[in-house]
Amino acid sequence: MNDLKLDFAIICDNAFLDANGKLNINGVFDTIKSTGFPAAHKNMSIVIKMKMPEGLYNEIVKIKRNGSDIVSTPETKIKKDKSGTHQFIHHFINTIFPEAGDYAVEIHINGNLIETSKLILEKIL
Repeated sequence: MNDLKLDFAIICDNAFLDANGKLNINGVFDTIKSTGFPAAHKNMSIVIKMKMPEGLYNEIVKIKRNGSDIVSTPETKIKKDKSGTHQFIHHFINTIFPEAGDYAVEIHINGNLIETSKLILEKIL
């Protein structure tokens, strides 16, 4: 695991690869505002870029509140035939956030926590 290097993890409105393989990231944020809770967030993407050595990997992203899973991606299996970068794009549709406060976006590779990013849910009046 020590050979893995996270280049970035970004929470945004949408992300995709264009026809030339270029990564497009739109609407980067770390706070979601809502007038009430539970709150549904219509579209959200989490983009991850890592340097990875050759090997087999299982990757999963979890959004947690107070240590409990709110939502997680299906496990993604990756086979790297040679060392290099790898990009993950996860799309979350109509994610329900039960309450205002701090949430953790966790990136796990082969069962190991690689990175945690904060996502804030804020109640507006």
